[in-house]
Amino acid sequence: MKKLLLLLLCVPLIFSCGGNLDKEITKAMIDDGYTGKGTFTDSTGVEYVGEFKTGRMHGQGRLTIENVILEGLWEHNNFLGLKQTVIIQDGEKGVLLKYYDGLEKETIYESGKHTIAIKDNMIIYDVKTQTLAITVDCKDKNGVQVGLEMNILYNPIPDEIGFLHDEIGPNYLNKVIKINIKDIALRVVEKYTFDEMYDSIGETIDKAKVIQDTIEKMIKEELLSYHINIDILILDIIISEKLRESIKEYKNKLERLKEEQKYISEELEVINKKEQNSKVIIIGNGDGDLPIILGGQ
Repeated sequence: MKKLLLLLLCVPLIFSCGGNLDKEITKAMIDDGYTGKGTFTDSTGVEYVGEFKTGRMHGQGRLTIENVILEGLWEHNNFLGLKQTVIIQDGEKGVLLKYYDGLEKETIYESGKHTIAIKDNMIIYDVKTQTLAITVDCKDKNGVQVGLEMNILYNPIPDEIGFLHDEIGPNYLNKVIKINIKDIALRVVEKYTFDEMYDSIGETIDKAKVIQDTIEKMIKEELLSYHINIDILILDIIISEKLRESIKEYKNKLERLKEEQKYISEELEVINKKEQNSKVIIIGNGDGDLPIILGGQ
């Protein structure tokens, strides 16, 4: 009876009943059928700490796979426990997919450790703001090829990740965000000409802000229905090198024209001042034989 009690006490307490759990177990030892205790970590970072038998997880042990911990009794690599521990990191939230009852869309799990049934699955979403740099190739109203270089700031709406998962899934970036941004950018840009997006010296003007606001408004309205927050910043309107050179040449001509106009204006001002201060004297026989003076003040 005493031996049985001692055995039962040692089963869950493998860290205190002898054996070296710190012993590093290599792949070669596993292949050779290692029996004993120790720690094995594979090339992907999966770690098992516990008992082995003939190269397999067997006995008491703890397996850590990313954010999931399986701790308890193992038999020939099969976990016999009924519970698992899931770790949700800061900036993440989880939604539980129950094996028998399905997805709990309205229940959100916060950061920390959560014990769930072995057959259930905790689906974890990163809800921090993330950044996507993207360039969309478009054509303006006249068919001129331009590109919109944008930074996209996005994150799932934390309290709605259950609905996001149910309707779209974890790959929402490719399924929803990228596709909608491209489609909306194309539809907005084709309403404007290149000249409307650029001023006479080739610098972006308020039209670019109008385009940005329009795209952002349409994207937000679209993606809110998919439970996603989004902000857009247009960094540049990209054009072909040939068109860029044409703008540069036009800018230079405009600057020269401005200088010429300034010079002409200054010359006209000098001439006007001279005319205002000048007098024209005509010597002739006026009344009393006095000279006749024309012009002047």
